[in-house]
Amino acid sequence: GPAEITVVENGTASVALRVDREAQGSTFSQTIRLAAGGQRVEFSDVIDWRTPNCNLKASFPLTASNPNATYSWECGTIERGNNDEKKYEVPAHQWFDLTDSSGEFGAMILCPFKYGSDKPDDNTVRLTLLRTPGVHGPDYSDQASQDWGRHEISYGITGHTGDWRSEASYWQAYGLEQPLIAFQTGKHAGNNGRTHALVYIDTRGVRVLACKQAEDSNEVILRMVELDGQSKAGVRFNVNHPVLSAREVDGQEYGNAPVARDGNYLAADFGPYQIRTFAITLQPDAAVLPEYAPLTLPYNRSVATVNGEAAVGGFDSGGRSLAAEMLPEMLEDAGVVFNFAPGGNGQLNAVTCQGQNIDLPKGNFNRIYIVAASSPGDQTAEFLVDGAAHSLKIQDWGGYVGQWDNRNWKGHVPDIAFSWFNELEGVEAGYIRRDPVAWFASHRHRPHGQDYYYEYSYLYRYAIDIPAGSRTLTLPDNELIQVLAVTVANVADPQFRPAQPLYDTLEGHMDFTDFPALEYIPLPSKDED
Repeated sequence: GPAEITVVENGTASVALRVDREAQGSTFSQTIRLAAGGQRVEFSDVIDWRTPNCNLKASFPLTASNPNATYSWECGTIERGNNDEKKYEVPAHQWFDLTDSSGEFGAMILCPFKYGSDKPDDNTVRLTLLRTPGVHGPDYSDQASQDWGRHEISYGITGHTGDWRSEASYWQAYGLEQPLIAFQTGKHAGNNGRTHALVYIDTRGVRVLACKQAEDSNEVILRMVELDGQSKAGVRFNVNHPVLSAREVDGQEYGNAPVARDGNYLAADFGPYQIRTFAITLQPDAAVLPEYAPLTLPYNRSVATVNGEAAVGGFDSGGRSLAAEMLPEMLEDAGVVFNFAPGGNGQLNAVTCQGQNIDLPKGNFNRIYIVAASSPGDQTAEFLVDGAAHSLKIQDWGGYVGQWDNRNWKGHVPDIAFSWFNELEGVEAGYIRRDPVAWFASHRHRPHGQDYYYEYSYLYRYAIDIPAGSRTLTLPDNELIQVLAVTVANVADPQFRPAQPLYDTLEGHMDFTDFPALEYIPLPSKDED
């Protein structure tokens, strides 16, 4: 369809183009921009998709020509030829590459968020963005509207000399997938200087797959993989912190193999595409760990039951309860510890908010953390600290913490069904709950103790910054709010926080109710888009 092209400007420099168009009942807004200092072109598509019997692909007709292309498998690569009758759609992870047969140049498609593609000829590659297949008869009839709704999709392209290894072009895909995220802090001297790396590796041909706390210890787990399919000897790396000890472990974090070490640097050989995992004990840094003190609460409600046990109270007015067999007695979150009272046997383990006063311990504490949830629905209430009001919106304990656009059907559809004739009623807008999840369970309990399958339950973490020396926390007078734990802490930098959301915001999502009626149609041929 006709396109409207807008030049997006930043001051006097044109930095991007936006192309808007409509076609076959769907609308498209595509922003094209240079990124990474001009090293890659990024495409950001916002699509309201409602086109039946159709694939949506981004096609790249290239100067490079080769009957074979290379596809990333995250921890390896594979070469494939052009499409054939049985291979008309193939998978990739972060990227796929077409290097010219001369080996002198090529182009890499950056696709960390979409995994299907095809190659119709020697110089064309295509990334599959959306797929709504044709449906023949009532079986799997829901696929006739598959992918309908709003989508936000990012992908890109970068060129290189030589083959895909020569300029480590794959890092452009990782940069698109995990861009730098800014955090805000309070004013400080900046002891780390103008640059600081959390992990340092002396070659671009090895990538960190994971950097995390060990499952059963305070060690740091560092998992890495070789990227080029070529052996690399004596790869040196560190985590920019004094190292007390290190050992090599397997994927389950078992093992005690020695690791070559030079001070705070570790070293290891990597075979082609080899994955290696290291458990590292770091010197503790008391300056970054908050002081904290869990509080003893005046529990007045039993909100958790064991399997088969009838509720005595329950989390909500209907007697539904948390699963006591999953509720921990202690939880580490936000760098502090929360204590939970055990559930089951009618034991009181939550505070139904009725305006209670809770004494705060003496100390230089500047933040209160509260683990709580509400029912029914979200509840906005005021928590008082020495009489000063702090308004918090406490989220509901059930439902989902988020979802993409979700199709709704007219009439009843069984929980397990493969064929139905229900008409599509509309698409429920996607959403993301904003509050940090402190704990969740895969189910909750019915009033008599049976499991509600796939009915999740959540407890959320809330923070109130307080003056040092505060004496009393007063809970709101709202019995729909349940508080399970409270901990006070002395946070070194109360202003430290992300400067942008760390999750999809789903801005602009809306309900769609004017979808066209769907009919069962013959399946398309494999080369039809």
